[in-house]
Formats: sequence, C-alpha cells, structure tokens
Amino acid sequence: MLDKQKLMELFELNEQQLEAVDITRNISVSAGAGSGKTRLLVARFLLLLLEDDGVEMDNIAAVTFTNKAALEMKERIRSVIDRCIRTDRDDGRTRWYKYKEDLFFANINTIHGLCSTIIRENAGMLGIDPNFSVMDDVDRIMVQRDISRSVVKKYTGDPTYSQQVRQLVRMYDTGYITSGRLAAHLVAILGKALELGLSLDDIKKDAGPHTVEFMLCSMVEEINALYRDYKYSRGMLDFTDLETLTLKLLKNPSIRTFYRNRFKRFLVDEFQDTNKVQKEIIYSLVTGDDGRLLDKRLFIVGDLKQSIYGFRGTDYKIFEQVTRDMGPGSQRTLDICYRSLPEVIQSINVIFQPILKGYRPLKAPAGARATGRTAVELITYNPPKKEEDPAKAVKDMIKAGEGCDIQILKEGLKRLREELDKQPPAADPEARVIAQRIAKLVDTEGYAYKDISILVRSRYKVPVYEQQLAAAGIPYCLLGGKGLYEKQEIVDILSLYKFIVCPEDLVSFITAMRSPLFCIPDDMLARLMNEYVENKLDHMLDAFEYVIETLDEGDDGFYYLNRAHDILSRLMKEKGYLNTTGLLETIIDRCEVMQVLATQSHGPQRLVNVEKLLGIARRFEAKGMFKPQQFIEYLDTMDEQVGDEGEGALDTEDSDAVKIMTIHGAKGLEFDVVIVPSIDSECVSRMKRWVPPLVLDEDLGLIAGGTSQAEQNPKFDEYLSRQAQREIDENNRIYYVAMTRAKKLCILIAKNKDCSKDFKKQPLVLDSFYKQLRYVTDVEGVNIPYFKEVLWDPDFLPGAAYAGHYDKWLDDLDINLIAPRLDYKCQEEAWLFTSPSRYLDYLKCPRGYYFKYVALIDGLEETGGILAEAMEEQGLQHPETVGGDVMGTMVHDILRRMVQEGLPFNTAFDRSVKGRPGLSGKDVPNCYAQIKRYVDNFLSIDGQVKDLMEGQRVKTLCEYSFSYLPHPGKRVVIGGSVDRVDVYRSGDKNTALIIDYKTNRVEDAGDVQTLARYYGTQLKLYARAVGNLLYIQNRAIDEIRMMLYLLDCGRWVEVPYDDRDIDRMTERMYTDLSGGAGDGGVESFPTRQGQHCMGCSYKVICDKAVMVK
Repeated sequence: MLDKQKLMELFELNEQQLEAVDITRNISVSAGAGSGKTRLLVARFLLLLLEDDGVEMDNIAAVTFTNKAALEMKERIRSVIDRCIRTDRDDGRTRWYKYKEDLFFANINTIHGLCSTIIRENAGMLGIDPNFSVMDDVDRIMVQRDISRSVVKKYTGDPTYSQQVRQLVRMYDTGYITSGRLAAHLVAILGKALELGLSLDDIKKDAGPHTVEFMLCSMVEEINALYRDYKYSRGMLDFTDLETLTLKLLKNPSIRTFYRNRFKRFLVDEFQDTNKVQKEIIYSLVTGDDGRLLDKRLFIVGDLKQSIYGFRGTDYKIFEQVTRDMGPGSQRTLDICYRSLPEVIQSINVIFQPILKGYRPLKAPAGARATGRTAVELITYNPPKKEEDPAKAVKDMIKAGEGCDIQILKEGLKRLREELDKQPPAADPEARVIAQRIAKLVDTEGYAYKDISILVRSRYKVPVYEQQLAAAGIPYCLLGGKGLYEKQEIVDILSLYKFIVCPEDLVSFITAMRSPLFCIPDDMLARLMNEYVENKLDHMLDAFEYVIETLDEGDDGFYYLNRAHDILSRLMKEKGYLNTTGLLETIIDRCEVMQVLATQSHGPQRLVNVEKLLGIARRFEAKGMFKPQQFIEYLDTMDEQVGDEGEGALDTEDSDAVKIMTIHGAKGLEFDVVIVPSIDSECVSRMKRWVPPLVLDEDLGLIAGGTSQAEQNPKFDEYLSRQAQREIDENNRIYYVAMTRAKKLCILIAKNKDCSKDFKKQPLVLDSFYKQLRYVTDVEGVNIPYFKEVLWDPDFLPGAAYAGHYDKWLDDLDINLIAPRLDYKCQEEAWLFTSPSRYLDYLKCPRGYYFKYVALIDGLEETGGILAEAMEEQGLQHPETVGGDVMGTMVHDILRRMVQEGLPFNTAFDRSVKGRPGLSGKDVPNCYAQIKRYVDNFLSIDGQVKDLMEGQRVKTLCEYSFSYLPHPGKRVVIGGSVDRVDVYRSGDKNTALIIDYKTNRVEDAGDVQTLARYYGTQLKLYARAVGNLLYIQNRAIDEIRMMLYLLDCGRWVEVPYDDRDIDRMTERMYTDLSGGAGDGGVESFPTRQGQHCMGCSYKVICDKAVMVK
C-alpha cells in the first residue's frame, strides 16, 4: 500500500483531500467552491485500481453531470497515468500501461450514458430495438403537445365528462382550453410525474372520481400511452425513458445482480443535482437486497450551496439523505478554496453564513494573506423618475376597439411620433453603471477586458447591456443572450411565414408589412386594417384590393401595396404544395431578402442567420415527424428548451473580451472580476407569473388552482407558499455560485431601494438577494469585511438621458485611447471539436467547410444532377440505385459483422439489410449483387495483407472510436471512428495496422494514387490517435502501418507513416479550422475553386458571400 506521503505526492493532494479519498468505506464529500473536487475524483478512481483488491477498470462507474465533464475527467486521469509512466520504475510501468490501455473503455459517463448502455445490452428484455435513437427534449415536447391537443379535444367533447368540463370552464374560461394552454400544461404534468417517479394511477386515486383532477389525470394517462406507442413504433426513447427503463430492468433480480457485480464501485460528481429516479438507479447497484448500502460501493461529491438546477427536477435533499444512509464517520469536507483571494473568501462567508442554512465557511489556503483590498462592492443607483407615457392616449384609443375613429387614431399616432422625436433615447441606468465600472477597472485599476465577466440571472436584459457596452467601445463576448429567433431579420421572415400558413394571425401580418420586406407605411397599414374590420372581410388580401382601387399609380404607397398584394397572393396559392423549406426559400426569393440584408449593417452576419434558419428548417423536415404548420411551434419549443443554458459558455473562458453569460453557464469557471447585475430582482413575483394553473406536487398531488375567488383551491395556495420558499432558497444559492466565481473582486448592482417596510412585514419575505443582503447589514448589524457600498451618481457618466453633459465629456475624450477599441475584434479561442472526415471537407473547399460546420448551414439544393455527375467523374462516389450513404453504411456494417462476429456473408447481409431506413424491398436484389462483389474483393485483399504482416494477430478492433487532444495547451479535440485496427505481435514489438474500407470507383492506377493522396490525410490522423491511445497487453504501439482497401477493384494501397509529417499536418489542421490568420468569419475560409464547384450545394451562398465581401 502507498503511504500517506506517497499518496499526497502522486495525486498532489492536501490533507483534506487525502482524508476524503479513503477507499475503505462509503464516502460523502461536501466540496466547497474552488476546493479541487475533480482532482479528488481522479485520485479516488486511480487509487481504487491501485489498492482495492479485485477491482478492474470495468468495475468502476464514474458518473458526471455533463459529457464535457466526462471527457475532462478522462483527460485528467490520462495525464496522471502519463506522468507515472515517465517517473515510475520499470516494474511499475507495466500496470500504468495497462491502465492507459483500459482507459479508453472506462465507464466514465453521464447518468443517461450509463442508462443507455444498460438498456442496449438488455433491449430484448424490454422488447425494444437495441439500435434505438434518443429524442431530444424539443422533439419530445412537440410530439407530446400534438397528442395532448387531440386528447383534450376528445375529452371535452365526451358527454361523460361534461360536468368536469363545465367546472374547468368556470375556473379558467374557454380560451384556456381552445388556445392550447391546457394541452401544454398536461404535458408539463406528465413530465413532472415521470421526473418524480410518481404513479399516475396513485395520483388519479388521490384525486377522487367525478372531479376535475380525476378527468385531468385520465387525460394525462392517455397522453402517456399514446406517446409511448408513438416512440416504440419508431424505435425512439427520450431521456426520461432512459431513466425509467433502466430502473425497470434493475428491478429484475438477475439483471440487478449482474450489474451489481460488474460495477463494484460508483463515483458520482455534482450529487447535489440528482433527482429521485437517478438516486434509485444508483441505489439499485450499491445496496444489498435488504436496501442497505454495501461497503465501499459509493463515493459522492457535491455542494448543497451550489444546487441550482431545481427547475430540472433535481433535489439537493437527496444529497443529505444519502449522506445519512452512509452512517457516522462517512462525511468529509473540502473547504479550502484555491480560487479566490482571502478577502473574497471572508466577505462571502460573512454574507452567506446567515443566509444559507447549514453554511460551512470556506477557508483560504495556508500562507495566503489578506492585503486589505475591497473584495465585494455593492453599487446602487437611483432609477429615473417615471414620466407620463406619451403613448397613453393612443393606447386608450386602441383599447376602445370598434368605437375608435380611424382619423382620430391617425392624428394620435402623428402626435406620438412628434413627441417621441423630441425625446432623446434614455439609456438604461444599470447598463450605464456596468459600462462605467468596466471602463474604470480597465483604465485605472489594471484589469484587462478578458479578466471581467458579467453574470446574469436571466437573459432578458442582455441586449440592453450589449447596446451600452458597444456604445462605450467596450469589447465583449456574448455567451447566450439574444437568440437567433429574436434577430430582426428572422422575426420578419417568420412573421410572414406565420401569416401565410395562418392568415388569421394579424399581429404577424402587421409585423411583416412594417418590415424592410414590404415597407408599408403606418398610415397605409391603418387603412388596410380599417377596411378589413369595417367591411368584415374574409381575408386580408381583400382589404388590399379595396385600398388599391382608391389609389392612382402615382400616389404614395401604391407601388408598395401592389407589390405586397402580388407577393402575398402568389404565396397563398403556392403554400399548398410547398414544404417548410420550400415556403421559406420562396419568401426569401420573392421578397429579395438576401439583397436587402446585404445592403444593411452587419450584412454578412444577417445573411448567415437566414441560411442558418433554412438549415434548421431542413433538419425539421428530415425528422419526418411534423407538419409545416408546426414549424413555428418547433422553433418556439427549441428556444424555450435551450433557454439560458447553452453549454457554449464553458468554452470561452479565455476570450479576450468582457464575457456575458448566465450564472448557470458560469458554473465551474472563474474570473478575476465578476459583475452581478439586477440583484434586486424579486424572484417570488417572477415565479408566480410563470406558475401554470395546473400543477403537480409530490406531497399535494395534482392541483387545479382557480382564477376567481369562488374557485380558489386551498391546496394551490399551499403549493404557491411552498414554491415561494423553494424559489427564495434557490435564488440565494444561485447568487452564491455567482459570487464564488470571483477570484479578486465581486461587484453587485441594484436599484437603490428602502427595504425597511419589507423588514417589518409578517411573515418576513426576503424575495430578492438585495433584500437578503440589506437584512444582514441593516437589521442584523453584520459588518462585512472588505465590503464597499457606492451610490452611483448619474451625472458622473454622460449618456443620452443626460445630453447636457456631452460637451464636457467630449472635450476630455482622448481619441487615442478609444481608437483601439473601435477596431477591436474578439479573439475568442473556443474549443474546436473536429474529425478527420471534416478536415477532408476543409481541404476540398474551406468555404464549403465553413458553411457546413461553422455556420451550420445545410446545402441549399439536393446534391443530384450535375453534382452527382461531377463526383462520379472524380471517382469520389459510386453511382448506385440506392443512395451512396446507405450503400456505404451497409457495406461497413456487413464487414464489421463478418470480422467481429464471425458471421458468414449471407447472415451478415440479412441482419444489416432488415428494416434499414432508405432501402425498399425492390432494392435488395441489386444491393446483394453489388455488395457481394465488394465482399469477395475484401476477402481477397484481407488474405493478401495478412500474408504481408509479421507475427501473430493478437487484437482486432472494428469501428474503433476515439477522442483525443493532439496539442497540449490548445483547445482542439479530434474524434472519429476507424473502420478497423489489427494489432500484430512479433517478439516484443506491437504493430498496429489501420484499415479503411473504400467503395469509390477505381478504373486505373491513376485513380488508386488519387484516392491514396486524398484519404492519406484521414489515415494519418487515425494513426496519431491510435498511437496515442491504444495499449495492448500493457504495451504501447511500436509501429503503425496504414492500408486503404479499395473494394471496387480488389486492390489495397499502403500509405506511409511519418511522425514529423503528421505533426506538421495536425498543426496546420488546427490553424486551418480555426480560421487561419483571419478573424474566424466567412472570409477566413476562402473558396477553393475546382470541378466540385459545378454541383456544390453551397454554390448560391458562396457566390453571394463573395459579392458582399
């Protein structure tokens, strides 16, 4: 066994971490912010291999919160192993080589990755296809809502439930049912029930018969049954299925015993963000038949103070429950924070000690000394006084409805426009505080822009911050914020799309008409609306005809009205036979969208946004699950589900600009300065605005809350009360996470409010972090060390609202200091995830690579006709009656079954072809003959190559998947899959033979050399991965050979291996795919003209991109 000192040196542990890594018992670790929990997990993992008898790599299951965390953990483990290989004695290196070989197959994954493995291995027990696909949350919600609407329609028309339906209408009104809100809320209830592991039968029984709740439960049951049939008939599962089906499997004693014996040790990270079902899955594998934890089985790491995913159904109390189950002496604490200065640590401790229940203070490392600098700064500002709304008169007229005279309304709009023209646009005071403080941090306090981050609770004010930072010349990098669907050019296109598919949507009509697509003046638009309403017309197109008849060709607006009428008429006729993409493309073409956008500021970016929208539309259609009318709902659902939590935030911590991201997105990151705005936002009122009238609670059951006093449900009030306290608690934890991202300084920003009245209310409700902070300082009299409060003076920083100060400000302005900011381009270095096949696409044409992988734009037209002929001439694709992709996939799958499973050709063919998408019965005979020829050639090639190799073949890996970092210190990950790797042993020498199958047409020796040059790059990248990652029988690979199997002609060709050549190539690949010497935009990826341009599916965009250089 390793002694204490050796362990600390080997894994670079402190005393606390050493105590927590104890493998002799179950351990629960409470790891504070910045305390080194990843290092602890790595040490525990390797120590189990070194000192826990009978534990092999496959016996350990490490569960992480994200896929990225799993990759990082593997890399950290590999780094320790590499260090030990370099420093250990010869007799000790053998085991480290073995660990490195096994690490590729280690069970380090998310909980859903682990569940997926168990389900695929036991799919027969569940009666499902082991090759199931996993639905994302957007598809799940879309399908469930579609089913839910049909179920609602069925039940509300069923006389059996007439009494409950009438009561539902009394409680909410008919609009609640007809608008689709009821259907959406039923879907949410179903999700909550599955998330909590609640039985719908039990919920139904608790509701009691003849009640609204009973009817609603019956509806949810039917939605679930229909949804389940939908999924299983298509070979699909969703993330909830992965959990519930795994739990179902593990209730089978034999299956549970098998996996309990296989996974002897569990390590779970971020355990405070575990839900009930996930806990049951883990407990099925770490407890005995009596339900008690088995010895040494479970190691959990988490921090109750950082539990901020309650909205996903996680429950931090599970962490406490499991810790209690482990018994006395099982709890360990990591409270030494290596991230922040001692001043920051002390301030955070004093602030949160009275706010967070059971708070464990953080400690500074031994020897760290405070210097007395300010650590936490509270900036308050006086909000501008509310002035009379100049739009009030117009709003009142609009509210009057049909009684509003159109001429009076026009006069009111004219006066409103004149009034607004007089007023300078008022800058948001909080945004101005942020810009002013950042300028001071950089200009006088020695910070760089990249040292500063703005962490927001929600993204609704991010566009305001963006505008002010841009006006102040401050470079920033936005992670999240204003999404694609909120960009004006996308809003305009989608508004027109909505009106075409739903002519009753007049809001979308008005938006589209006022946009640059049509440029209809407001007075003309008012005439159209007036004709439509007064004459009770069936369609808005009729209103156009009424108004156009009253105009002469020379009148203002005649051209625009006539053009709009023509475009709309044609689109209305064509929508019946156009799919989603076709209708969008027609809108873009008819309205000359590309030409309009190209003339506007940020034109290239706007063009790419439109192309990205088209790419999303194509992927929407490719799913084959929805109708064109559902596209807008699909986009709304996608935006709703992606929300604030884009994982891109984790990839840009080194960008050379101020970073704006959500607090959730910043978890795990750190910055010198953290700015946290809007801490006065009241979380309870925000929560109540979004709580639906139908809710499901684990304790209270299904609750229907009425909207009128007579229909109020006491249970709903109790639910709101409980939820309010949960919201306050989570809000406090969210701000703890935000403040602990700061290394040197945390700046909090809030409106200057007098909270004394709030403190006198009973019960006391401190529903904002600002009130919590004020209560600590003003009521409890706590003196926060290294804390400074500043009341911001609005006159200090000039802005549009204080135009009188402009002159003095401009006189004092040093243009030499501002000029570099104006020319600034963000030098963001994001993680680059790529593959050898992607790099081949780049070498073929960098511009095409940009459109496909950077801008995420699908091809604009089918790659048939000229493109197919051009590719055929180049020998890059064999012309098949079946699509090339389908044929290639079948060939690879059949060869894998023959090599790996030892199946004869006919059996492998039958299993590969059966039920394959894209293949009809009439295609099978032709496919058989073609593939049989490929396989015969393969057997001939394989025999020849085997005779060439020295030694004995000791290992064959088919479809060897890999992921590795080719350049330490550079943020690039190369991943892919090698068709086959054979390992030969001759004496002490391991030779890896990398084999790539190709079905390209080959007519002469020139074609062979062309293919060898073209695919040589791909093989060399495969070779570098195999050389770095593959270890066989405790030895690294000594020699690498690379072969192309040309199955069309029955020949093989060897590609020479050269380490220095591969080093240069991977360095060049990183430079190329990062945008070369450019700024990473489209112009950094030049067009490589050639024969492939003739039929390129990006030709239209490429031509336009060249025009708008």
